Amino acid sequence: MKVYKEKINNTDIIFVKTDRFKTNYIKIAFKGEFNKENAGYRVLLNKILKNSCSKYKTKKEVLMEAYKMYATSFNISSTVQYKMNITSFSASFIKQGPIEIDLTDAVIDYMKEFILHPDIENNEFNKKVFDEVKRLEKEKIISRYDRKETYAVDRILEIMGKDSLLSIKPYGSIEDIENITSKKLYEFYQNMFKSEEICIFVIGDYTLKRVKDVVKKINIYNNTSNLDIPFEIKKDEIAIAKQEVLEKKDIEQSILLRGYRVKEVSYDDKEKYPILCFLLIFGSGPFSRLFETVREKNSLVYDIDASIDFSYHIMLLYAGIDSKNANKTRELIEEELNKIKKGIISKNLLSKAKHTLLRQLKSLDDSFSRMISFYEMQYFFKNDKTIKDKIKIIKEITINDIVKVANNVLFDSEFLLEGR
Repeated sequence: MKVYKEKINNTDIIFVKTDRFKTNYIKIAFKGEFNKENAGYRVLLNKILKNSCSKYKTKKEVLMEAYKMYATSFNISSTVQYKMNITSFSASFIKQGPIEIDLTDAVIDYMKEFILHPDIENNEFNKKVFDEVKRLEKEKIISRYDRKETYAVDRILEIMGKDSLLSIKPYGSIEDIENITSKKLYEFYQNMFKSEEICIFVIGDYTLKRVKDVVKKINIYNNTSNLDIPFEIKKDEIAIAKQEVLEKKDIEQSILLRGYRVKEVSYDDKEKYPILCFLLIFGSGPFSRLFETVREKNSLVYDIDASIDFSYHIMLLYAGIDSKNANKTRELIEEELNKIKKGIISKNLLSKAKHTLLRQLKSLDDSFSRMISFYEMQYFFKNDKTIKDKIKIIKEITINDIVKVANNVLFDSEFLLEGR
């Protein structure tokens, strides 16, 4: 495996050469700013561009063309990291081999139909398609309120990030969606091409010359480059909310969500990997302290897990509980966190956490999707460390490093969704 970085017509090209998989992968990504005003536009645009285009006007036509190319998978999605939004047009398809056909050119032509030639009528998106996409998206937003897990996560983020970007939902709000017209959405689409930075990823069994030919065939460029869009919150922007909110709902299982701010967080590997190691030790996974103490020994929760959001410097702790166990669960969570802050950590537990991180890195070559994600994040977060560099950092993590992380974890807010 080898990674190449090129620049063609003002566009960054990331090429990962590998022959380990049966498929090749191409992504055309647009990097722009995420904010409250455009959240709804972005989610609607992704859906309407994927549903139809000028050439393929129905879902059936879209699927039939993909099946002709041996079930090529085409997707449009958005990823949000603080103020940075990545809108991606991606395709994975069988590489030349058993079928003795190189599908690359056909796949590029297919992708370009959706990217460059949407279904437009009178300078706006096809009204019938737009109305249906808008209706489905509003239904999807409403359904989040009925799913207790997603509702609880949305609420803790609203509480912790009141009047900030953290509280803005990447899928928009019903009010935002309602106010978008097909004409306004088409204007947003046109502006995306003019103002957002384009980059192209190619992963597969190609020569570098072939990749350059692929990029020339894609032929999607603009004059925007080196956009400086923050992908993580600044430390002086962090404000602790200090709230505890209780809501009651007619559900059997209650949900306890505790939110923490984590100081000294960044995507730099020297800070990132000790934090991930702490997370595994504290509350993420089947050997964590919280799983062993709160779930296994005391049987207080149905499930418990911790996650980190590096872009906002927050940790969320999720527990499915009986409401009568809420106080005891809180108590044990804080006890375990305080023990780690004092350095009460076994070498065996540290070793397990480091081994888990090392295994994930060393197995990148075995997972096509994880390899894709890894190299994309390396590019967008401006991380040039190699896998070898990262392995060295993980191996050098000590108990003192974990203690330092733990002492930077500060309680912010709690949301308890209390059931029957």
